[in-house]
This record gives sequence, structure tokens and C-alpha cells, in this order.
Amino acid sequence: MFKSTTQVCLLVLTSLLLVLQSVSSARFLVIYHSKVRSRFSMVEPYMKALVSRGHQVVVVGYYPQKQPIPNYTDIILEEVADGLNPGPGLSIDNALKSFNPVMNVVRVAEFGAQSCRTVLSNPEFIKLIKSNQKFDAVIYDLLHTDCFLPLSTKYGAVSIGVSPTVLMPWANDPMGNPDNPSYIPNLFIPYSDQMNFIARTVNSVTMVLFKVIYYFKSYRPSQELVRQHFGQDVPELSVLARNMSLVLVNSHFSLNSPRPLVPGVVEVGGLHIAPPQQLPKVRL
Repeated sequence: MFKSTTQVCLLVLTSLLLVLQSVSSARFLVIYHSKVRSRFSMVEPYMKALVSRGHQVVVVGYYPQKQPIPNYTDIILEEVADGLNPGPGLSIDNALKSFNPVMNVVRVAEFGAQSCRTVLSNPEFIKLIKSNQKFDAVIYDLLHTDCFLPLSTKYGAVSIGVSPTVLMPWANDPMGNPDNPSYIPNLFIPYSDQMNFIARTVNSVTMVLFKVIYYFKSYRPSQELVRQHFGQDVPELSVLARNMSLVLVNSHFSLNSPRPLVPGVVEVGGLHIAPPQQLPKVRL
């Protein structure tokens, strides 16, 4: 009698554990709209780690997996509407090679609006958002546009932003992240955290200027595109951005200037680096 009771208890406990395991899994929608391979390489291990932990991931982007992975679905942004292809993409490293930081910011902001237009007009993406699929979290590249934030409202999901570089000047305000220009240099100005009065003044003026450029070149066009595709009652992107749950930043204080971060902003520099493999043994 005792033995049979123990077996029944073990069976019930095993069933409960299996149920809890299935309940704990989530569905992630990942929007990575850049054609720059290095930016996707930064976040790809993160998505694979989610899958390895039992979650389901749907990735909208330009770099599908060469071999199918269970619970990992690719939606390829290959065929786009006429005249909307953003080209090979915009590399921040290439943009920063220019000696004109104002034009660099203009290019980054304009590319953000262009990428938004491309993805929202893509037939495969339209088919996805019109389907009955549900998601628990939406992950997107927040480098130069927030136009995918309405998806978190559509699905009742949390929103997670990923920055492939040090945070842009316009990415701090939504999270309430400290952005003091007296000791925090912005990405487009070649200053360190040790600035004299003139450097601090230039850093302050350009930081405000860059946020204004982003507002008119990326934010407002993206807001108009969002209302065209999601309806006129969509909240302002600035409101949705303040509701982001997490921002992952490809930076680290050992390589970049140390700066204060709120709990919702986490540095994950080196996330894409795989563990080292043992060197082959070679006899001389």
C-alpha cells in the first residue's frame, strides 16, 4: 500500500513539473531590420539561448538560419515593396568615419525612418501581424527607430530594446537613464569622460542638436508610418518607449566610458562571443 501511494505521488509530482515547464515557456517576436550582419550577430546568441531554454522565437530579419532550429522561425525580409529597399544597410562604424558628426546623425536618423517604411510594407511582415499568432515579448533594434513598439501593445507583450552600440543620445530619455553631458560623451563626438569647459559646452549643444535631428528625421516620419499601418489611435511612440521593460546595450565599462545606468538598462558587451575552444594538440 505504501509503495503504491509513493508511486502515485511521484507520478503526480512529475506531471506537475511537466505542466509548470510548459507554462514557463514564452513566445518572442524579434524584429531586426538592419542588413548590417554584425548587428544581427550581436543578438543572435541571445535568441538561440532563449530557444535552448524552451521558448519559441520568431525572427523577422535578413539573416535566416542555415540549418533549421526547433522553435526558431525565420521570416525573411527579402522581397520588399518597389522602391522601399533600404539597400545594404548603414554601418555605424562607416558613418563615424565622416568628419561631420551632424551629417552622421542625419544619415542614421533617415535610415531609421527608411527601415521602418521597408519593414512595415513587407508582405511577409503584414501577413504576420494580421495572423492570429500571439507573443509574450517583442525584441527590436532601437538604434534609430521606435516604430515597432506598437507591436507590444497589439500583443499585450513586454518590449525589449537592443542597442548594437553605445546608447544613442536619444535612447536615454525614455528609460530615465542619466545623460549628463558634463561627463557623459555622446557617441558622435570624439570626447572622453574627462572634458574641459569648451568640450563640455560642445558636448551639451550637440547632444541637444542630435536629439532634435532624430525627432524630425526619424521620430516624426516613423510616427506617421505607424499610424498608417496600425491605426490613428496608436499612442505616441514616446509614450510606448517609456513603457519598455528592458534595454540591452552592446557596451562594457571596461572598454567604454563608465556611466550610471538605471536597472532597466543592462550592458551586455561580449554577448556574442562564444566560449573558447581547446586548441588542437600539435606535435613538433
